[in-house]
Amino acid sequence: LPAPEGERPGPEKPYVAPRTASERVLCDIWAEVLRLERVGREDNFFELGGDSILSIQVVARARQAGLELAPSQVFERPTPAALATVARVARTNSAEQETLTGDVPLTPIQRWFFEQDFAVPDHWNMALMLKTRERLDAALLERAFARLSEHHDALRLRFVRGPNGWRQFVAAPESGGEEDADSAGGGRYVRAVSLSGLAEDEQHAALEKIAAETQAQLDLSRGPLLRAMLFDLGAGRPQRLLIVVHHLAVDGVSWRILLEDLGRAYGRLQRGEAISLPPKTTSFARWAERLEEYARSEQARGELEYWTLLPAERAKPLPRDRRGGRNTEAEARTLTVALGTEETRALLREVPEAYHTQINDVLLTALLDAFSRWTGERALLVELEGHGREELFDDVDLSRTVGW
Repeated sequence: LPAPEGERPGPEKPYVAPRTASERVLCDIWAEVLRLERVGREDNFFELGGDSILSIQVVARARQAGLELAPSQVFERPTPAALATVARVARTNSAEQETLTGDVPLTPIQRWFFEQDFAVPDHWNMALMLKTRERLDAALLERAFARLSEHHDALRLRFVRGPNGWRQFVAAPESGGEEDADSAGGGRYVRAVSLSGLAEDEQHAALEKIAAETQAQLDLSRGPLLRAMLFDLGAGRPQRLLIVVHHLAVDGVSWRILLEDLGRAYGRLQRGEAISLPPKTTSFARWAERLEEYARSEQARGELEYWTLLPAERAKPLPRDRRGGRNTEAEARTLTVALGTEETRALLREVPEAYHTQINDVLLTALLDAFSRWTGERALLVELEGHGREELFDDVDLSRTVGW
């Protein structure tokens, strides 16, 4: 989708300024999260392009500003005016702030991962390649990543395969960071590579080769599960920063937390200040323990029959072009279609308001419509991934928790 240009979508609703301190805080947070110039007290979060993952960001930033909210309240009261009426002054954070170590139960999605019995489980990564706006210092980056690894327990996860299957534990922070951060950027987390002596096409090939090698270097048993490469492409050209983390330690929500913390940590080091990160929320270890308890509960057992009796037989297999074809990731092909500005505005603004839906509802409906025209079938079984941070427990806050 084209990048939003910062204006409030649609002229239909006039801007209404916030009236209370809580409304002002929420309007400012929404504008920041949704990347809009301003948000009014009567604006609807989801009509402005918000979604469930962005609602978690709203909750996290509201807590930092002293307001306590639950993600479900953003859905129930999707305007700043309505949400401000249920926002409470944030209570003292009861989450464990000390550095945690020791055994952690596998979460359901981690159990799924190991049940796949992948040939190379060490290589199942999430990665970002960033273009820098300013020159970054590899030694400062090393110190920043070391602090993130200390702060976020999931980045220190280790996995060992034994006779009874896989187990995970959180390792103690490395003693390095300061001493490992040499000017050449050869630390535990960050490696600096200069490609300035190569032609532009050679740089691209070399960058891809080194990135692929970096992706294959994560080690589940010894760690670290995070590596970064800082590429120097020469004077006048932006650097590239590759960040690779094993999926067992992060998910889509985790990336937003880590990138904000990385920017905060690097900025403070750049100014010669000590790194200070926002307080931790519920630890990954505690979340895993609560999920294990929930899985054994009567509440969870009560839902089992519904899921096991879903009429999957109504959904027929997809047609095949030829028998015996390999159904692998390597054989997949991707078709990319871009929506124009007006179509994007309609999808973000007009459709949710008209049909009281979210964007994924509309996209799934379009998928079924296209599928039906192709096959003549009216039922399609879709496995849809969620963010996995459902509100199951009143005493759990995952708004700043890193993990899968």
